[in-house]
Amino acid sequence: MCIGIPMRVVEAHAHFAICESGETRKRVNTLFVGDVEPGQWLLVHLDSAREIMTDEQAHQLRNALLAVDAVVNGNTDVDHLFQDLVERERLPAHLHHLVGDPES
Repeated sequence: MCIGIPMRVVEAHAHFAICESGETRKRVNTLFVGDVEPGQWLLVHLDSAREIMTDEQAHQLRNALLAVDAVVNGNTDVDHLFQDLVERERLPAHLHHLVGDPES
């Protein structure tokens, strides 16, 4: 399975950037997304940036990936990684039928 990883731009150059995620640092092709600036977040797949992300998007995706890693390693205590979902007052409309949401 291949997934995109959020990486923060450390250095921006013509057509590539040096990006970091945790302790990993790599050269990322930026031809798909255009010019980038240090501090921006990129969704990186196979060493190429696919999308420029907001800080919030990058944070949510990083937390989701941390949760997957935790569950794979036997730790199911991952609610803290999904605060944006746990604190919701109601489900999105497309999920109402799954739990009998009274507002559906």
